[in-house]
This record gives sequence, structure tokens and C-alpha cells, in this order.
Amino acid sequence: MRRFFFHFRKGRRSLMDREGETLQDDAGARGVALSIGRDFVDRALGRIAGRWAGWSIDVRNQHGRRILLMPLEQTLRVQPGEALDQDGSPSPRVVHLDMWRSGRVLSALINQTRRLGRQASMVSDRHRYVVSRLGHEIRTAQEVARQSGELVARSRARSLVGGPLLMAQTGSFTR
Repeated sequence: MRRFFFHFRKGRRSLMDREGETLQDDAGARGVALSIGRDFVDRALGRIAGRWAGWSIDVRNQHGRRILLMPLEQTLRVQPGEALDQDGSPSPRVVHLDMWRSGRVLSALINQTRRLGRQASMVSDRHRYVVSRLGHEIRTAQEVARQSGELVARSRARSLVGGPLLMAQTGSFTR
């Protein structure tokens, strides 16, 4: 079994297949490429869907050697012995991912979900800490404001009561 990659190209633009498919041989890769190309056929119009016109499938093996470069339009030509729909057009087939590839995608999603869950938990803990710390700072500020108010009040009371008495004791008080 060998790995084949099915890239899409149009001029300088390309969509790269990073995972590929495991197949028996080059003939199997050509067959899969033909099946993929047929999936881009607009059956109602009998041509390649508009935005995919001009694109090609570039099939390469695991060593990067090109196996096939086929314009999507070529898939409209029916080869002898291929399955046809009732109207005579090639029957599009869906290429299913193998279980190994699906398992890798699922595993990556599970790991990403766990990582995001840990990050959310850390943000929640940080939020609780900040709220608690802010409450403490507010209570401290209120206590300082209360003590300052008491100190100002005592200071005013002493200046009213103690001011003339001190001057009378020193003998400099005059009315």
C-alpha cells in the first residue's frame, strides 16, 4: 500500500492535499482521481461546476512523483466500461475517507476541545480571583475613607475646642 496525494491546481493557485489516501497502486490512484473529478460535474448542465472550471487534479505519490495531471473537464469523457447514470452521464461518486484518516481528524478535534476547555477554566479562575481581589480593594478603600472621615472630624473638633484654650494657657489670648 502506498500513499497518494490529490492536489488541485489552476494557474498559480493550488489546493494541497496534506493527508492523502492509501491505495494499492498507480492505477487505483488514477481511478480515485477520476472519481474525485466526477464529483465536480454539475449534472444538470453536464459540465464542470462554474467555479471549478479550469482546475486540474495533480496526483502525486509519497515521493512527490507525478502520477497524473488531469483537467477536471476530462472527467466528462466517459471511458469504456465505466458506470453511467440513466441519462448517459458519468455517475458521480463520493470518495469516503478511510477510518484511520477520520480517526486522526477526530483525535485532533478532541485535543483542541480539551485545550480550549483548559483555557476556559483558567480564564474563569482568573476572573474569580480578579473579582475577589477587586472586592477586597473596594472594602479597603471604604475603610480608609471611613478612617479619614473620622480623623478629619476629630481634627475639626480639637481645633474648635483646643485652639482658644491653648492660647489662654500661654497668656497670649485676648478678647
